[in-house]
Amino acid sequence: MSESKKPAPESLNVLYVFSENNKVYIKNTVNGTINKEEWHPINFQWRL
Repeated sequence: MSESKKPAPESLNVLYVFSENNKVYIKNTVNGTINKEEWHPINFQWRL
């Protein structure tokens, strides 16, 4: 059985998040670069 190989993506799209005191924060990105000092709260809810 032969498997077709897909090329690996050149880069991954990732979002940096963390939670603290029941709030979820996301790291601000500007033009693909990460500003390490800016974290913004986001609305987040688990769906069952």
